[in-house]
Amino acid sequence: GPVGLAVSPDGRFVYAGNFKAGSLSIVNTAERREIAAVPTGAESFGVGVSPSGREVYVASGKERQVVVVDVQQQAVRQKATLGQGPFKLAVAPEAPSTFRLRHLWMILLVLFLAALLLVCFQSREFSTLSLRWRLTAVFAFGLVLRVAGLDWGIPVYDAETARGAPGLRVSFHPDEDNFLWNLVRVRPEKLDFAVTDFHWGTLQYHLITLALLIAQALEVVSTPWRESFLGFHPVEYARIFVTGRAVSAILGSCSVFAAYGIGNRLYGSQAGLISALVLALMPLHVVKSHDLTADVSMVFFLLLAFWRLLISLEHPSARNHLLAGLVSGLAVAAKYSAIFLLPVVVLSHFSRPGGEWVRKAWFYAGILLGFLLGEPYALVHCRQFWESVKPYLQVGGLPEGAVPGILALLGLQLKNLALFGLGLPLTLIL
Repeated sequence: GPVGLAVSPDGRFVYAGNFKAGSLSIVNTAERREIAAVPTGAESFGVGVSPSGREVYVASGKERQVVVVDVQQQAVRQKATLGQGPFKLAVAPEAPSTFRLRHLWMILLVLFLAALLLVCFQSREFSTLSLRWRLTAVFAFGLVLRVAGLDWGIPVYDAETARGAPGLRVSFHPDEDNFLWNLVRVRPEKLDFAVTDFHWGTLQYHLITLALLIAQALEVVSTPWRESFLGFHPVEYARIFVTGRAVSAILGSCSVFAAYGIGNRLYGSQAGLISALVLALMPLHVVKSHDLTADVSMVFFLLLAFWRLLISLEHPSARNHLLAGLVSGLAVAAKYSAIFLLPVVVLSHFSRPGGEWVRKAWFYAGILLGFLLGEPYALVHCRQFWESVKPYLQVGGLPEGAVPGILALLGLQLKNLALFGLGLPLTLIL
C-alpha cells in the first residue's frame, strides 16, 4: 500500500510511505528498484524530505508519531509522539544563508583576493572611459569563447553503461577527476580544507571548493555535491564539472586585463589592447580555460605578478614590491611551475643598482606570504608536501634520449607555440 511520495533534492531517490506495510521504501531512480524498506509504524502515509536530503520524515497514523529516518544509515534515528491520527506533513525550508561562521576561512580568502585584484587594477592605465569600454568588450568576447562548450567531454549518462561499469569516471582531461576525488574528503562545515595531494599546489582546490559552495548556495548543484559525484548522478555529475571549470573560464577571461597592463607598461595603450585581444583569442589558452585544472589560474596570477613587477621597478615602493610578491606567491600556490619567475626577479633586482634593498625585500616576504595563503597546509603537512615536490627537483637519472637536445627542443617548442599555442592565423599576423 504505497501512498505517500517524496523525492530527494538531488533526484536520486524516491521515498514511498507504505500504509499497509507500515514502512518507508527507498527507491533508486537510476536503477528503478527498491534498495531498502525501513519500518516506520502502522499506517505510514505522509512523507517529507529535509532540504539537505539527509533525513526523511514519515507520519504514522496508528502509532501517533513522526519518524525521522536517516537516509545514509537507512534506519530510524528518532521519533516524535503527536496527537491522534497524523496523516500528512510538510517540511519548512531552511534559512537561505549557506555561508556561516564555519566558512570564515573561505570568506576571508575571497575578500583577500577581491581586495588584491582591486588594488592591483587600481591604476591610471584604466582611467579613460573609452579604454574601459574597449577592454570590457575584449573581456566579454574572451568570456564567451571560454564559457561556450564548458561541459565538453562529460559523458552522456546511460543507465545500461552505468550498471555494467559502476566505477566508470570519464572526463575530457585526465587530471580533472583527480582534483574532484581529492576534494571529496574536504569538509568545509568542519573548517577542514586540507588536501594532502600536493602535486599541483592547493590554491586551485580552494578556488574549486569556493565555486562548489557558491553553486550549492544557488542550488545549481545538490548539497552535498560529493554524494552526486561519487554516485555518478546523471545530471549533477555534469554540473559539478562545469562548476569547477568555471573557475578557469572566469580567471582566463580576467587575464586580458593583466595582459593589457603589461603591454601598456612596455609599449603603450595600443600595444596593451592588442595584447589583451591576442590573449582572448589564443587557442591554447581558450582550450585550457575549459579545464578544471590549475594551468589557467597559474597563468592569471603570473600575468598579474609580471605586471605588478613592472610597476614595482618603475615605482620601487615597499607596497608595490609586496603586492608583486603576494601575487607571485599565489601563482606558485596554484602550480609550482610559476616558481621559475623568481630567478627573473632576482636578476632584475641585481641588475638595477638603484633602490633600497629593504624595499625590495618586501617582494620576497610577499611571495612567501602569498604561497602560504594559497597553500597553508604545506606547513601543517610539511613532510607530505616535501615528498610530493621532491621528484620534480630531480634533474638527473632520465634515460638516454628521453629529452631532445637544446636546439631540437627549442624548435619543437616554437612549432608547438605556432600550431597550438597561438594558432597559425595569429602567428602569421604577429
